[in-house]
Amino acid sequence: MTTQLPSFDFLTLRNDGNDLNGILSKSVKPKNVLCMHIHGSWGNFYENPFCTQLSIVYNNAGFDYASVNLSGHDGGTISENFGESIDEIVSWINFLVDDETKIILQGHSLGALKLIRLASSSQYADLHERTAGLVLLSPFDLVAFYGGPNVERRRSHAKEFRDENGEQALVPKSIFDMWPISVKSYLELSEPEGDYDIFPTRLGEFGELDDTEIPRLVVLGEDDQASYPGAENVLDILEISTSSCELISSAPHNFAGCEDTLTKVVSNFIESLKI
Repeated sequence: MTTQLPSFDFLTLRNDGNDLNGILSKSVKPKNVLCMHIHGSWGNFYENPFCTQLSIVYNNAGFDYASVNLSGHDGGTISENFGESIDEIVSWINFLVDDETKIILQGHSLGALKLIRLASSSQYADLHERTAGLVLLSPFDLVAFYGGPNVERRRSHAKEFRDENGEQALVPKSIFDMWPISVKSYLELSEPEGDYDIFPTRLGEFGELDDTEIPRLVVLGEDDQASYPGAENVLDILEISTSSCELISSAPHNFAGCEDTLTKVVSNFIESLKI
């Protein structure tokens, strides 16, 4: 028996002259609930295989499912601005649904961190009341990821490079070699106790997640190289604070090859919400 793939409508959000794209799959038995997925660094709204499989899970539960882009996030993330991103997430919600629709916010990697920031900010209290759940896939410690074990030395070199070349210049690979990123964004994302130190698991803490009262699921891959100090250790921290957390055996950061297990975990969580 084959599983029928969902059909998607292509979306375009006009955003101050900057068009943002996405896709929407509608449930055939809608319950006035939308799940909106926010992808991570160097991703886009459609590419991770789990996106399609999770859309089926949500549609079967009676929920519509959207996966959307934010500025600078169509296969690249040279510059980052969480304030801008959160404004765009809210704009997408207002574009897709009315005030009576319940929301499930799902984010992967950097997208999960943006949703933690959104869910912990008192500025969006009205949206929090409509948000039935958070699904946080592979959140990670930004400072540990970008700075590494020698964060202050790397940041010192990055500041010297910025002073010589300007803040929009791309960081040299000798400082960070995974993908192009502006020195301005690199310094902001790697600053200990800075505005982007949202999920400081390197310190044995869960940061802004502690201020999030919305029911949430955190899913980590056992082989996630971005998880610091290792996914099992992060899970131990999360079990103190999180209503539901799962570690998927042998899964990498993007859950490639483990999508079936991920769909079961997410399905169990949304059933527990009893929407």
